[in-house]
Amino acid sequence: MINKSICIHPWNSMAVRPYGVSVPCCKFRAEDDFANQSKITSDPRNHESWIKIRQDMLDGIPIKSCAACYQEEASGGDSMRSISVKSIDRPLPSSTDCDKLNSLEIAFSNLCNLACVSCSRWLSSTWASEDYKHKRIDNKLHGKIVDYRALVSHGSDIDQLDLSHLRKLKIIGGEPFMDQEKFINLMERLDLSQITLRVSTNGTVLPNARLKSLIDQCERVVIEVSIDGIDSVGEWYRWPTQFEEVKKVMNQFQDWWGNDSRFEFGTHTVINVFNIWNLDSIIHFMNNNYPAWELYFDWMYNPAWQAICIIPEEFKITLKEQLLDWNNTVSGNWGAHTASPFLATIDRLYDKPNSEWANFKERTFNLAAERKLDVLKMVPELAKVLKDA
Repeated sequence: MINKSICIHPWNSMAVRPYGVSVPCCKFRAEDDFANQSKITSDPRNHESWIKIRQDMLDGIPIKSCAACYQEEASGGDSMRSISVKSIDRPLPSSTDCDKLNSLEIAFSNLCNLACVSCSRWLSSTWASEDYKHKRIDNKLHGKIVDYRALVSHGSDIDQLDLSHLRKLKIIGGEPFMDQEKFINLMERLDLSQITLRVSTNGTVLPNARLKSLIDQCERVVIEVSIDGIDSVGEWYRWPTQFEEVKKVMNQFQDWWGNDSRFEFGTHTVINVFNIWNLDSIIHFMNNNYPAWELYFDWMYNPAWQAICIIPEEFKITLKEQLLDWNNTVSGNWGAHTASPFLATIDRLYDKPNSEWANFKERTFNLAAERKLDVLKMVPELAKVLKDA
């Protein structure tokens, strides 16, 4: 019997959030007890919370924090968990002892020039500034005056990590190309000829010459641009981005590295209530403009008011028909280990909702008013289902 709980990430990987909590991977949703015991130290993977995760996996016990992977597998696709097991080049772990750190994902701080609809002040300094502006928070944190340009940062604790066996490095944010000095300092500690670097960027900032020269030295590089809608849909969701500027940055990546076989490019889309209505437009845009780029998809779980399962049943019927049609007629350069997202999206429509449509409408219009945006004009497909709102 295959152990459908076990995953390699708690043994050889770590993902560091801007506020200093470390988790096994980006999809792991840490409970309070886990988060409180998992601050950055010499190696938080030796903490009791991590050891318990590994023991439960060895025993085949499903991990509550791994629910996102289980849902993707139930829809017939691969997940980060299943991919980690399939790609391992040695026997599966048999004890709770962790391996040398092979894979590190890190956000240096929450420094970011965008305040995406799904984000928060803990991952975006622009959101923090907006929260302060609209009196949702004050200008103090633990009694100290806050600089909202970098509200959250775990400092230099990662200097204590043993990176001698590191082979995979993923930099996220905030916006990683706004934290260039920290990015550079980390890169200079590594043997870049052995590093596969993945950068997740919002597509509005370019690396400076010094950082670019370090990126050029990596064994393999994946640049992943977050795109959650085309034109005005993207500008609503990833405010205050300008979509034309994102295209300029993507074109610059192409000019720099498009002919270098060590470099791969992709986009990452989180399917949510705002973009599900015209999901095909993202794929058509990429096919027409960046056909070699791979397309990766996830589904919104949190914030729950943006998850597609909250959509009323009468709209789900039409959406299901549309998704089935797209599944038969729309193809794209799907990312490695993935397939067309449309059938899995139908499954996500019928997940158990943790919010309500009324909450979605209220929060959407409140945010639009706060930002002085016409959301029904920017997301016209949404206007059809909110016309009576």
